[in-house]
Amino acid sequence: MTMSKSLQPTIRDIAREAKVSIATVSRFLNMPEKVRKETGERIQRIIDKHNYRCNFAAKALATQRTKTIGYIIPAVNNQIYSECARGVQDEAQLHGYQVFIASAEYNRQREKQMVENFLERRVDGIILTVSDSLGDIAQKLYQEKIPAVNLFNKQGCLPCVSVDNVQASYDATEYLIKLGHRSFAMLGVPFTASDRCRMRYEGFLHCLQDHDIPTHPQSFVQVSSNTLDCSEGVEKLMNSSNPPTAIFASNDLVAINTISALRRLGFEIPKDVSVIGFDDIPMAKHVWPPLTTVLQPGYRMGRQATSVLLDILRTGKHPEETIPSVQHDLIIRESSGVPPR
Repeated sequence: MTMSKSLQPTIRDIAREAKVSIATVSRFLNMPEKVRKETGERIQRIIDKHNYRCNFAAKALATQRTKTIGYIIPAVNNQIYSECARGVQDEAQLHGYQVFIASAEYNRQREKQMVENFLERRVDGIILTVSDSLGDIAQKLYQEKIPAVNLFNKQGCLPCVSVDNVQASYDATEYLIKLGHRSFAMLGVPFTASDRCRMRYEGFLHCLQDHDIPTHPQSFVQVSSNTLDCSEGVEKLMNSSNPPTAIFASNDLVAINTISALRRLGFEIPKDVSVIGFDDIPMAKHVWPPLTTVLQPGYRMGRQATSVLLDILRTGKHPEETIPSVQHDLIIRESSGVPPR
């Protein structure tokens, strides 16, 4: 075989040696299942023989598609986003797409910059979990008709894959009430950093109000979205005139840090205080005591969000109907129990 004068073989060279059309080689590279097995094996042998690599820059120019997806997450230290990223990548790769992942660390300016960076790199679409799904980032993407999907944010103009955060936190709080608790607190990150936390607080408050349990501003204790340090907040709660017997945390990392802070103060879990989290990250069942928490299936949600985005890319339009909320579940473990007598 006589290769092109360029250092790397071209798709034309591969097609010539395989005795097939350029279109057949292209089809094999993009959708191998649509090429006859014998033909595909022959093309693959020639590709391996010459270490052929597809020229994605040329392909992008020809198709106006880069076969890439941008995914913005709030933080790398929370396993729920790792699970989602795994789902996003698996579904994307199944369809021949690569995923670029960026972490905004709960910073709105970084979120905006990352969206701009992705758009400059001509990603085909974006999956995002941002501080505020009603904010200008979502509006910009929607107005400019850029294919995008919200993941975890159950609000806004973009299609969304999420659990019902209000209902899920309502269910978790009601479970604690049924155990007999009447004194509550919630720990979470600032609402400006996470609209998910704000919605979970809404569900928490609604449940207490529905059960005629008094609420007060001190029932929500804010922790840093960067460090998630709960020590000062927990100490203040437990030294108050009406210390809680049950604490609902906005996510599992906050719950785990809350348990550590309570232990340092000499409290036993759940004998003195029950603690419940949100996410059911992998480590939730390995801490002591194992954490009662709300499960949201991160891996499956990541795959679903990617599937929705790929449908938009294929059809050129957003889903006409609202995507149903993903089913949540309450996972009961040893961090919750009846209140002290």
